[in-house]
Amino acid sequence: MPRSCGPGARQISPDIASAELAALLTQWAFEASNDRHLEVRYSPAQPDEVSVGRRGDEFAVERRRTARRANYGLARIERLLGNVGLIELTSFFESALSGDIIVAAMRIVAGTHGLVVDLRGTVALMLTYFIDNNGERVHLNDLRLCEGDQT
Repeated sequence: MPRSCGPGARQISPDIASAELAALLTQWAFEASNDRHLEVRYSPAQPDEVSVGRRGDEFAVERRRTARRANYGLARIERLLGNVGLIELTSFFESALSGDIIVAAMRIVAGTHGLVVDLRGTVALMLTYFIDNNGERVHLNDLRLCEGDQT
């Protein structure tokens, strides 16, 4: 018998195939949000196998490739004036893929007096899901150009 979680909830057959369930959840996520960035994927490998790609499945191989191209999410690391560390992350990956890079970055900034973790390239869209302003637009940040002090 199909199960649902409450009034208006959609029903899913307990016999649904895993890949089919992933496609269905992706479709529902898009219908609910109009956001094509949301996607559910299915891989027959266990999560730790997907992360490190012990099995040669297509998803694990592509995930490793994507992580490597994105430098495992680390875009920038530096020490700013006043001995303040800066780490800029542009994406997030499983710790099995990006853990060594993040540990190395944290070791570099370990002796700083403060730390700025810049997530602007990763979380701006995600933040919109947590801000309820009765459907009104919410101003999250400004980008200011040095030349001409333009916003």
